[in-house]
Amino acid sequence: MYTKVDALMWSDDKYRQLSDDGKLLFVYVLTCNHRNMLGLYHLPIPYGAYDLGWDNKRFSKGLEELLQKGLINYNSNTNIILIPNFLKYNPLENQNQVKGAIKAISSIPTIGLNTELLTTLKAFDKPFVEPLIKLLEERLGKQEKEEEEEKEEEEVEEIKKTTPKKIKFGEFKKVSLLEIEYQKLIDKLGQVLTDDLIVRLDNYKASTGKNYKSDYATILNWSRKEPINNNSPKKSSNPFLEMMQDELDKNGGY
Repeated sequence: MYTKVDALMWSDDKYRQLSDDGKLLFVYVLTCNHRNMLGLYHLPIPYGAYDLGWDNKRFSKGLEELLQKGLINYNSNTNIILIPNFLKYNPLENQNQVKGAIKAISSIPTIGLNTELLTTLKAFDKPFVEPLIKLLEERLGKQEKEEEEEKEEEEVEEIKKTTPKKIKFGEFKKVSLLEIEYQKLIDKLGQVLTDDLIVRLDNYKASTGKNYKSDYATILNWSRKEPINNNSPKKSSNPFLEMMQDELDKNGGY
């Protein structure tokens, strides 16, 4: 495989501002045997360091310098390098080269680099490049969907972290209340009646399998059925029996 390197590179401001290591590294990424016809390829730091006889720290420092100058893009999670202007000087010229490019990147995770490569390809305005563009657009769409799903999962986890957890009450642990709800019930009804109604609700839910949208609201509602003073009409002290009787009355008895 041949790669065209423009002689004007030597007078380019970005290139001239590089350190000696940066200049050598840029020539290396343009011409190394890991490259492909897209200038988008797999380049783990140990590979490049070995080729140049450098240690990993020196190679990483050189990569960072090229990144800062915008001469390359590098995904450290996938070890994929992209040379943005590679196709400017080494354009795809026919359908066979496009097929070769598709084959070359079929096993390359282009996450984080799809958009940049797409922009370069679309600038060609050549019909034969369309299959490659389509492939990258599909990858980009899938990537965006995965990123959106990941973001939603993170948001759900964050909500779980910040949402107060309900406490289980009763022998059967069927009554769920926030700590603030439990304290409000005590403030409104007193400790004895609150605990009594919790026990009743716990037993009722365990024996009937019924559930309520809010145990807090249910306990408040049942508390209103309790006698207020000794002169009140005699009522059953069990709101559950009253509810069952109400249901029987509605249905015409047993």
